Amino acid sequence: HAVNNHDNCCTDLEPLPMEQWYMNMKEIAAKVRPVLVRQNIQYAPDRFRHYAIEWLDQIRDWALSRQIWWGHRIPAWYCTHCSADGLSTVGNLDWEQALREGNFRVSVAAGAKPVVSVAKPDACPECGGQDWVQDPDVLDTWFSSALWPFATLGWPQRSDALEYFYPTDLMITARDILYLWVLRMAMTSLEFVEQIPFKTVLVHPTILTQDGRRMSKSLGTGLNPLDLVARYGADATRYCLLAQAGAVQDVRFDAAVENNQVQASASAEAGRNFGNKLWNATRFVLMNIDGYEPGPCERSELADRWIWSRLQVAVREMTEAMQSYRFSDLTRAIYDFVWRDYCDWYLELAKVRLQGGDPQARRVAQEHLVRVLETALRLLHPIMPFITETLWQALPHGSSANSIMVADWPKCDDELIDPEAEAQMQCLQEVVTGVRIIRGEMNVPPGRKIEVLISAVSDEAEQTLRQAIPYISLLTRAESVQVGQGLVQPPASGSAMTAAAEIFVPLEGLIDLDAERQRLKREIQKMDGLLKGLDAKLANDRFLTKAPPEIVAQERQRQAEYRATQEKLSASLKLVEA
Repeated sequence: HAVNNHDNCCTDLEPLPMEQWYMNMKEIAAKVRPVLVRQNIQYAPDRFRHYAIEWLDQIRDWALSRQIWWGHRIPAWYCTHCSADGLSTVGNLDWEQALREGNFRVSVAAGAKPVVSVAKPDACPECGGQDWVQDPDVLDTWFSSALWPFATLGWPQRSDALEYFYPTDLMITARDILYLWVLRMAMTSLEFVEQIPFKTVLVHPTILTQDGRRMSKSLGTGLNPLDLVARYGADATRYCLLAQAGAVQDVRFDAAVENNQVQASASAEAGRNFGNKLWNATRFVLMNIDGYEPGPCERSELADRWIWSRLQVAVREMTEAMQSYRFSDLTRAIYDFVWRDYCDWYLELAKVRLQGGDPQARRVAQEHLVRVLETALRLLHPIMPFITETLWQALPHGSSANSIMVADWPKCDDELIDPEAEAQMQCLQEVVTGVRIIRGEMNVPPGRKIEVLISAVSDEAEQTLRQAIPYISLLTRAESVQVGQGLVQPPASGSAMTAAAEIFVPLEGLIDLDAERQRLKREIQKMDGLLKGLDAKLANDRFLTKAPPEIVAQERQRQAEYRATQEKLSASLKLVEA
């Protein structure tokens, strides 16, 4: 058979069978099992708790001894007289020198008689001798690690630290040491301290490369987080890791890595962009709060009722996600609120009052801008601590805390959740989005003022949209907005339909209709040519059978995208020709 050789001296290396110490685990495992069944120790995700119970039910004896230099010595002693036959030297040392230096092997089968004792025994119970040697083996590293939760706090003494900090709340680990370490900590804790060591075990995902390989320096796929920090910043790095920490246990991290160097990461770049968005939003608020004095928070305006309702929903979702360790849901909730609700909509809506010339309306808008942003910064702080601390210090927050780190976590106020305001705001958002789509599809220059006609489907929708005319005018760059019911579509106009209204934008005078008609025809002709080539390609059996499946799927996707674009162009041409 093949025999291994030492790397340096090329000496033959063969296994050396030796007697080992074992521990019967059934009794101590029986103490842990009911704790897991009662969920005194919880797991996130919970399925790992069931795996742990199955492992305990099938537990085997634990080989405790190791032949290494460092570790807790096996607490077993041998009388050099009575156990002489079972103590054999290693190498060419004489027997007495081997015993002094610990270079000997123990064989109970050959006559060694162990006396298990923490301290050195006084006299041999058989011969009365006092010449003892301790077992040269050490305990398994995981045995020493299993004592860690309470040994670090002063055990076996009942220290103040042990009384105060034990048990801890959260144990974070990977799934590959759940049995080697986590369950053994529970076993030793219940055995020696008679308490559980922690209340919750969080099993975090394993980070893999883009193509599902393990990260390894030898493979050139190792990822140093400091590379991400240097390229994108610490906050963006934290954001991208948390955003990908979902329910799955194998995360294919999107960073492109070559020779253990990060080349790019789309998720980290998204985190950096999010930080930039937040920074610019805060700068806008700070530029528009001159003369601001904190005061009562009036919520009579639709936009104010809506943003506070959306904020409470975000607080509730983030608190639930935090408590259940769903970090991807956590990042998604704050991203949607800050980027979509606050930046994309509320900041734009606030400009009506900030620029309207009414001092009281301006003060109310300032109050909401500051308060909502300050709350959002506290929500985001666990994810992006550095930028939120800097921005929070710049805002007038009125908190007695000298750092956002120790400021209170926001609490959801159910009374501020306003389904009516959210429904009305959705109606407004759909109308604004519809007008923007018309402008984009009909190639209306961004700086041109337009006329907007909105035909509401109900009295309620009409009332909501009439009240929102100043917002619609600002957000669509409209010089006039007409709201009613049963409005007739003007000739040569773009249209869009929402659940609450039909929207018309007259195009006469906005664009050169003849030039736009010719442009659309050229685009349709170009798209016809692209689709003809793709249709022929995808109708070719030889291509379908020989091309890789991912290439075929990619071509089918292009075909669908081209066809959708062609339909939009045809619809636009029909409107122009009307």
